[in-house]
Parts: sequence; C-alpha cells; structure tokens
Amino acid sequence: MYHQLSIWSLTFLFAIAARATVFSTYSPDTSGKEDVSALLQKAVNDAIATDKVLRIPPGTYWIASPVTLTTNGLTVTSTNPFHAGNVILRGSPAGTKPGTTPAEGAERKPIFLTRKPVYSLTIVGITFTDASVGVAGDPSMAVTYFLNCAFHHCDAGVSGDPIQIATFDRCHFTACGYGIRGRSPRRPASLNRSNLVNIYDSTFRACRDWAIQIEGSPVNIRDCDFEGNTGGVLELLDLYVGTVEGSYFEGNGGNGEKPMIRLAPDQLPGEHNGQLALRGNQINANHNAALIEIVNGSKLHAYDNRAAVKLSAGQVLIETDGPEENISLDHNIIRDPAIP
Repeated sequence: MYHQLSIWSLTFLFAIAARATVFSTYSPDTSGKEDVSALLQKAVNDAIATDKVLRIPPGTYWIASPVTLTTNGLTVTSTNPFHAGNVILRGSPAGTKPGTTPAEGAERKPIFLTRKPVYSLTIVGITFTDASVGVAGDPSMAVTYFLNCAFHHCDAGVSGDPIQIATFDRCHFTACGYGIRGRSPRRPASLNRSNLVNIYDSTFRACRDWAIQIEGSPVNIRDCDFEGNTGGVLELLDLYVGTVEGSYFEGNGGNGEKPMIRLAPDQLPGEHNGQLALRGNQINANHNAALIEIVNGSKLHAYDNRAAVKLSAGQVLIETDGPEENISLDHNIIRDPAIP
C-alpha cells in the first residue's frame, strides 16, 4: 500500500510540474554561500497563493532563518524527487555563514517551521542538514508526508509537539540527536498526543539520543534499518499499540546507557499500558544496556525474530518491572554469534 502511495504521489507531482512555482526564477544562490531564507519564504508564499506546489532545483541553499509553512495542501519538492542529495537546505548558527566560526552563544535554528493551519503537507526529495530541526512543528505537525528526504547533523530531523498522522517513506536520518521526535504538550493528562506515525523503508544511523521517540499511538515501523545509533533506537511512551516488523538492527547503543527499545507510560502512568508487536526483525551485535526495557505494565509480543547477541556483563535481553504474562515470545531464534 505505501509503495502505491509513493508512485501516486510522484505521478501527481509530475502532472502538475508545469504549473508549479519554481525556486530558480527567484535567482537564489545555489552554492550555499549566501543566505536565501527570504527568497525561499517568498517562493513558498507565492506557491501558497497559486497552485500550492514549490519545486526546488538542484543546489545547496543556506537557510539562516526558518521558513514558515502555513497552508493546507502544500507540496515542496526537488525537481529531481528520486534523489534527495540534489537539493540541500543547510542551516547554521544564527547569522553565521557555513564554514565560518560561530559567534559565542549563537544557536542553530529550524529550517522549516510548520504552523497551523498547515495540513496535508508533502515534502519530497530534499536534504536538511546542520540545523536545530530539519522540519519542526510550531508546535504541532499534522497530516504530513515525507518521501525520499534526508536529515543530517540536526539536533532532531523532524520534531513536533505532537506529530499526528505522519508518514515517512524512504527517508534517511544520519548523525542527528533524534531522528524523529513526536512528543505531547507538557501538561498533565494531555490528550493531544502523537498518533498514527508510519515509518517505512527508512534508515537511521549514528543518532545520539533516540533514533525514534514517539509519545502516543499507534506507531507502525516497517522495513527500516537501524545501525550505529549510539543512544537508544526506539522509545514509545503512552503507547496503545505499535508494530515493528521486517527491520534490521546492528551496532546500536555504543554509549551503553539506553535500551534498544523502551516501552513506558509517561504523562498517564497506568492508563496507557499498550502493546508493542515485534515481528520478523533481525537483531545483530547491539551494545545497549538491554535490548528491550518494559516499564510499569507495558506489554510485548515478539515473534519470528532472529537475534545474534553476545551478552556482556550487566547486559540483558529484556528488562521489566511488570508480570511475566505481559511478555509473549513465540518462534524467535536467539543465538550467541561466537558459536557457529
């Protein structure tokens, strides 16, 4: 189904290309040496006022100030949407050109800000790098589709408080603090949590904190690759139901402080003790303190997984403070890789 969605989206993009706003007509610098934030904001505003499609030609663009997206049905796409590396939106500390020494106390900013009433936002074939957040909800992000995008060296690739109804298809997150972070507003018993976050065919590498952190439910992760993330891979908070299937995990948890996967209540302890299903995954040589940590009654159903894990001192497969009946293990293969 999600592969069909990708094809339909690309067909739609090509069909309307002739009527789209094209960023090159604004004569932006494509070397990444001059700030094009104001020009890109103008192009976004013009696209909003016309056909709601903005096409960005290949190049490196320096975005010194956040560009705000504020309408329903907007599409921002590379002119070559099949290859994310052609269009690079590069942030930097405030007022500092890339490659120069930042002023003391200068802070990085987001590249894109989504602000209500933005819904049905589509971003295709764009790389976001060197920013606090590649695409940030201000504060929330809703009904958003990312196709073939990349996020490098950001504090968070995509972040929203919360993220609701979002799909990530063939996206890449490298050397970020968080890859995807969808939290709930910090108020007691908030019902405005992240929900329906789908992540397909995507890669997460060298993330320092959590590759994915979602507070809410449901969360569906399929056919993804997690390698060399020094922190944890997946933290699910206040989960009703989630699925991780057909994914590959290797060499994660280099700092040894976080589990590979953590299930826990957060704002509503005891009320959102949902279940995560792990199905058909391959787990190799991870260094996390535990492969899975289950807190305060959350539930795990793991079946048809294969793990090649050599436990070191103090490392465990599953750590839980709940009853054994909350953990269901069926047809998993777990072996020591040192033993043929």
